[in-house]
Amino acid sequence: MGATAANTTAGILDLTAVNATFAGALGANTNSVTATEIRIGTGRTLTINNNVRIGATSPIVTGTVTELDLTGGGSFNVTTPAAGSFNVGGSTSGSFSQAAALDLTALKATTINTSSTGTLMVGTNTSTNIGGQGRLLLPTPAVADTVPTATLTAGTIGFGVNGSLTGSTWQNRITLGTGLTTIQANTLNIGTGGRDLGQIIYGQSAGDLIIRAANGTDRATLINIGASGGVTAASGTTTLFDVSGHDADILVTSLHVGNQPRTASQSYEFRFGAGDGSLASKLDATHVNIGFRTGATTTTSTTTSRVNLSGGTVIFGNIEASGNGVDIGNSSYNQTGAASTRGELNISGGNVTIHNSASRVAAVRLGTNAATGNGTVTASLNLTGGTTTLGGDILRNVTSPRTTSTVRLSGGNLDMGGHDIGNLTEPITLSAESGTLQNAGLINGSGGLTKTTLGALTITGNNSYTGPTVVSTGTLALVGSLAGPVIVNGGTFAPQGLPASAGDFTLNADGTFQARINGSTAGEQYDEFTAGGTVTLAGPLDLVAGPGLAVGASFRILNKTSAGAVSGNFFGKPESSVFSEDGYPWIISYVGGDGNDVVLTLATPVQAWRFTHFGTIENSGAAADTSDANGDGEVNLLEFATGQNPHAASLIVLSAVRTASDLEFTYTRSKEALTGGVTFAVEWSDTLAPNSWFVTGVTQSILSDNGTLQTVKATVPTAAAIPRRFVRLNVTSP
Repeated sequence: MGATAANTTAGILDLTAVNATFAGALGANTNSVTATEIRIGTGRTLTINNNVRIGATSPIVTGTVTELDLTGGGSFNVTTPAAGSFNVGGSTSGSFSQAAALDLTALKATTINTSSTGTLMVGTNTSTNIGGQGRLLLPTPAVADTVPTATLTAGTIGFGVNGSLTGSTWQNRITLGTGLTTIQANTLNIGTGGRDLGQIIYGQSAGDLIIRAANGTDRATLINIGASGGVTAASGTTTLFDVSGHDADILVTSLHVGNQPRTASQSYEFRFGAGDGSLASKLDATHVNIGFRTGATTTTSTTTSRVNLSGGTVIFGNIEASGNGVDIGNSSYNQTGAASTRGELNISGGNVTIHNSASRVAAVRLGTNAATGNGTVTASLNLTGGTTTLGGDILRNVTSPRTTSTVRLSGGNLDMGGHDIGNLTEPITLSAESGTLQNAGLINGSGGLTKTTLGALTITGNNSYTGPTVVSTGTLALVGSLAGPVIVNGGTFAPQGLPASAGDFTLNADGTFQARINGSTAGEQYDEFTAGGTVTLAGPLDLVAGPGLAVGASFRILNKTSAGAVSGNFFGKPESSVFSEDGYPWIISYVGGDGNDVVLTLATPVQAWRFTHFGTIENSGAAADTSDANGDGEVNLLEFATGQNPHAASLIVLSAVRTASDLEFTYTRSKEALTGGVTFAVEWSDTLAPNSWFVTGVTQSILSDNGTLQTVKATVPTAAAIPRRFVRLNVTSP
């Protein structure tokens, strides 16, 4: 298509009505902004049984553009001889740049097979920085994601594996199409050239992907993203493999992201996730390296390498521990500059398992710096979602100067499986912000963790680290057990269920202790925290109580199993004090249970009333029901029942009105007393004799209710023939 590199006229080969097979090679040489076109009709197939090259091997002018579009809705199949080649961007020129593109988006399907020893390359074949990139766009028919539309088979597939990039609006790229794309290659190289960058991305929301070895069943040997090569400066966008938002099934032995001696700053990313579930999304890699750097040229540039996981099932390493697990941030840059190497594993979704590596004695090695000079390494494991399970420790390599190693938990679930984070000589910063930490082993030897930020962090399972768990901000919910002390300097400590700490518990003035009470069963309906050491209280108590709790029920919210009394008390809540929260009156004791536990009891309304007015809940002395504190002739029980202050000069308000057939008696009563079991009986007598009081025929109705007091009218039967009738209010405690 275009006899020579000098050809500037785009041609059209129309195969709309036929199937065509060519034993010879397919080449496109034109230099034109108008694409050369081959039309393949619906239901028709163009078959090439030889090599394919898009772009002249020797362009004669700089800025050459060669594009071949295959259109018409048919199929394009290529089968080369053994060790064949399929090149999009075939230039070997060291003088003239070339941009080449093969656009298959208008086809139904394509199959490209260069054999298990062949190559499929996108990008120029020169190491001279003259510019020039390649693009391969796969079919995008309107089909379901599981319908095969593209199968690429080669021993090595590469995108941007040379050194011609000097800055361009193009990018060495394969754009995956709709339906199911299967890549069968032993080695997949993306942006591994001296200057070139590369990308594998989707151009639309639909489409699934499978990656296997060239034989179609085994693991691919190697996926390289910006690994090897890269000797001089680079420009352009990120070297990128991005199948996030799509279902992908990837089986590979080694995944390398970023291992280049670039002298200019550059970034490399591998993004994996899940789509609509049409294909079980799974990434399985035995050896994973993120953020390596070698070289000897003096530079102060930064290389940043990231693996971003947002969904699906991910397995790194293997159950036999013969894999390398995950190695993040590793520099051996031998120069006098201050080159920076950054490696990141970012997990925002999915189920991730990282097995232990016997050779590294860890599941994750977080930071290695053998660089001379002032080169730095920053290595981080960042979790914002999903579930991550570790089969081994997270460790920093020994003798790693100028290395920052961080585990950041800001969402999701990190299950350490009893394994360690860091050690005493090579510590790792654990940033515990939110999410769930489960079954953590030792932290930096004898260290602990500090809850930071406003989010909520849950600690569950059996956690054996012996250092303190410190709450400074936000909420820490403890569901499991801790081996070390708990110190609440700020924020909220919220034990849930039956959690325990073997160490001391300290609630400082700015910290809050939260307890949930929804019933009478400890661990199931209310929270009970067990502390094995000393208990010191100064901060406030936050109760979260549900409806329907029984008056008089007791709840042990803090169980101190060691000898000795509780020191201090919750702010504003001394021993035996009564307070109101969530609509209930509570009595608190720090000598409950077996003598040194914190127990809450739901006070009766009269106990709460006594504490308010007399400072005690006991029915004795001046607070007794039968006592008349202010000598006004009304005992305390009557004062309580009618909503009065026993120290005020007030009396119950009663009134009576006689009608032709009834006596209407009106009084005021306390709703709190009524719900507390106090009975209000309106009785009548015609003689005032001791045994002449009756309730026969009396009916009561509520005239008004302000939420605290009720005005009640009692209708007492009488008659004109009865000259007089006496009425009284009889109040009885429960």
